[in-house]
Amino acid sequence: MLILIYCCITMTISKTTEGKNMIQSSKEFFQNLPPKECTKCGEVFEEMAECYYHQCDKCVSEIR
Repeated sequence: MLILIYCCITMTISKTTEGKNMIQSSKEFFQNLPPKECTKCGEVFEEMAECYYHQCDKCVSEIR
């Protein structure tokens, strides 16, 4: 039985404050993202996998 494992490291290029290009891994990129804030009240809420809400649970429940 042959098992192939593909390992891919995605790199992103971003500009530093000095204007130089800097290469960082996708892991670093996602770790450095700011916390997700509610677009209505501004409260920081925990981001869940495959959930694209832009409002906290309290604001979403007000809509329903």
